Amino acid sequence: MNTPALRNLPLSAASHPFDALGRRERDTLARIQSRTFAKMRAFASYAAGSRHALDEGYQRLLRGIECLDPCRCAGGAQDFACFVLSKQRRSADLFLDWMGQAAAPLGPPPSEREIDDLIVLLQGLDALLIMQAAADAAEFFALTAARMPRADFEGTLLARYRGRFFASRRREAHFARRLASLVTPAQLVRIETEIP
Repeated sequence: MNTPALRNLPLSAASHPFDALGRRERDTLARIQSRTFAKMRAFASYAAGSRHALDEGYQRLLRGIECLDPCRCAGGAQDFACFVLSKQRRSADLFLDWMGQAAAPLGPPPSEREIDDLIVLLQGLDALLIMQAAADAAEFFALTAARMPRADFEGTLLARYRGRFFASRRREAHFARRLASLVTPAQLVRIETEIP
């Protein structure tokens, strides 16, 4: 799949690829995207709770997520938590901080191995977003009669998801300052070059 780089996305709303969508299609897309964003937040929250050995239970996990298959969603959250918690504690804390969970304590900068693990976690998030964009595009085309190239639609959707979980976090002033206080400048440059 050829995915557009975030810096190549049109800045003008008038030239956005989703402008060709009708009202019903836009509403469907908005529902699908909001469900995906809620799912990612719930996964991160579940991983943070699991890190602290808090049993949130599936009902709490699924609250706020319009889930077609609750068992698959709960299983996905467990897989996500296991993946995050399989890395070194400091790396997991930094990643959860990236996901908005404010888990990383201030202290000495992480080791290079911990930065390696953080990069693996961020690349894992990117892989999850790629799969989610493909699934969301398939669902969108199954529910609507949209007439646009599916690959373009999926690429634009993936760019939106990456923008939400990568670009917007780096542009957010508070998070950028916090991340800069947790890692060395060289580590920050390494993180920036290794993720989308």
